[in-house]
Amino acid sequence: MTFNTKYQVYHVAFAENNIKNFLLFSDLLELAKKGVINQQTYIWKKGLRTWITAGKIPELKPLFWLPPEVPKELREEY
Repeated sequence: MTFNTKYQVYHVAFAENNIKNFLLFSDLLELAKKGVINQQTYIWKKGLRTWITAGKIPELKPLFWLPPEVPKELREEY
């Protein structure tokens, strides 16, 4: 089966028998925001010889960047 898409498709392994297939970057972003995936999560995409951790895939690194702490003078108590 061949897919023609202009978007990169990813496959995520949570465990040997728990793999989510055909995810887009936007899907990975949602999983990262929920804390479901992190830099140590194994991912495969076309062109890789084997599964590697998400933190080693250049285009996925921004998923795990955290902004610096907000300066004290900008914080408001609610």
